[in-house]
Amino acid sequence: MRGRSIRIERPAVALALVAAVALGACAEAPPPAAPGGLEGTTWVVDRDSVLGVDPSAPAGARATIRFEGGEVGGSAFCNHYGGTYRLEGDRLQIRIEMMTEIACDEPLMAMDATFFDLLEAVETFELGDGALTLIGPDRRLGFSAEPSAELVGTRWSVEGLVDGDAVSSTVPGTAAFILLAIDGTVTGDASCNRFSGTYERSGERLTFGAIAATEMACTEPGVMEQEAAVLDALSRTAGFAIEGPTLTLLDAEGRPTLVLRASDG
Repeated sequence: MRGRSIRIERPAVALALVAAVALGACAEAPPPAAPGGLEGTTWVVDRDSVLGVDPSAPAGARATIRFEGGEVGGSAFCNHYGGTYRLEGDRLQIRIEMMTEIACDEPLMAMDATFFDLLEAVETFELGDGALTLIGPDRRLGFSAEPSAELVGTRWSVEGLVDGDAVSSTVPGTAAFILLAIDGTVTGDASCNRFSGTYERSGERLTFGAIAATEMACTEPGVMEQEAAVLDALSRTAGFAIEGPTLTLLDAEGRPTLVLRASDG
């Protein structure tokens, strides 16, 4: 099963899979608890392993994996993916069950397929010093722990718009983002118009004050609708969660409203 939306069972799932894959009730029984360090960390594949997937991989090629409560997900070199994992003693089995269908230039598409095959061939793993190695019968994939980005001072680009129990990707060519400053102000781009306002943070609570935006009208299909959704999400924000480079804004009931990713601009 493939699609562009993700079924949200709880906020952690949305964080782990970013904004990409539909989650189904495919797991049979809850797996044994993972050993400390495997779960709750965003792992980024190291450069040697990237070149092991394809020696011609571009310099910026990256892929991630995250384990959380029996569910696994992350971003491959082009598409996002999700699935389940099971631990039996020191044995680890990963099953990729769904992925997005974004078309990227080669070699990224072929690298995705190889990466998924390698994940499903994993038999065991090693942890140590902020590093994870997934071990298959004849290949090893090395990963390093990705530190979480800071809420304030990070440019957060919008990656997913949440509507009910689904997260949709943004309109191609748009660059919506938010930037929270240390003085309590927020600025950004809602998709077409720039905006500014204020925010208040207390622990994991986050609210935005009145937002003032420019009044340009963009004619590209879906852009103004996306902008309205971004601004609406900000107005309903009551909390947040950060995992690695991913920020998820939450409403008063703890449901995701917007998925963003740390970016350089």
